[in-house]
Amino acid sequence: MDGGDYDNLTVFAISSPEYRLSLASVTLLAGVVSILGNILVLAAAIRGAIKLDKISVFLIKNISAADLAYALFVILQVGVSLIIDGWSFGPVWCHLSTYLELTLSAADILLICALNITKLTVILKPFAARQWTNRTAYVIVSLIWVSSNVYPVIESLLRDVVFDYRSYRCTFLHEAGVWAWSDPVFVVMVVALPTMFIVSSTVCLLFYVNRVSGIHKEAVFTSIWISGIFLVSYAPMCTYVLGEKWILHEKDPDLLLKDSVYKNLYRVGLFLKFINSVANPFIYYSTIMSFNLYVKSLFGQRKFKINRGVRVKCKHTTTH
Repeated sequence: MDGGDYDNLTVFAISSPEYRLSLASVTLLAGVVSILGNILVLAAAIRGAIKLDKISVFLIKNISAADLAYALFVILQVGVSLIIDGWSFGPVWCHLSTYLELTLSAADILLICALNITKLTVILKPFAARQWTNRTAYVIVSLIWVSSNVYPVIESLLRDVVFDYRSYRCTFLHEAGVWAWSDPVFVVMVVALPTMFIVSSTVCLLFYVNRVSGIHKEAVFTSIWISGIFLVSYAPMCTYVLGEKWILHEKDPDLLLKDSVYKNLYRVGLFLKFINSVANPFIYYSTIMSFNLYVKSLFGQRKFKINRGVRVKCKHTTTH
């Protein structure tokens, strides 16, 4: 799996064992925290302990499911690959993990877009928002997941994969011909345009946040924080992806392999994406009161129960 038209291992691998193992430890820790946090979010949502509007709860469940899958199938795999300094999971999993990373990343972006759209609709078109049903949520999420699978399916059927030592994960091989132009189209459609929308919609939410109150205000603040963390964690990778075509075009291929921007920006960008998966449960804990109380109840700090959809906070009781 180390194939390709360049010496992948010699040029891109991390030469310092200490640095590589330190990075592996941080990566595995991020994976475990993300798994535990997102399982907690899903459990709270299923139990009805996240008291927001139905569309927001449904979208948050899907974001957490995507983050959980990303932690299981991408973050932990990268941590193991860093420890063994290579790939030992076979060609089938190399294809599957590459497919899953593309699908989950695209779904995450589109789910955040949908969350921001629904919050803006609640603020600007409250009557229309009140007409939404569970069926509306299912339709939105179904379209997002189907759309997220289109490009990865095409890539998986027509392109080979290689283990890339820049990121210690498998990736699709860059090839000439139609792919030289299809990749930028995918980047624009699935990365650039949704990211621009997230930026603009987040600015709008900041402007209108004081127009709502109660659970709607909690949902708006949740959307703002999720969007902000997403933009920070994806910024280096978006910068690399949008500029890669010009980097490849302007520089000699032999020099490109040793170029620090090509290697290090790509590596930093992919590892920073992990923040997005790890941070979301902490955001929900900080912005959604019902989830905050639910988590505290698990550790005995408060008693919490759901009664006919009403959040109830009980006082501490002591026995003698």
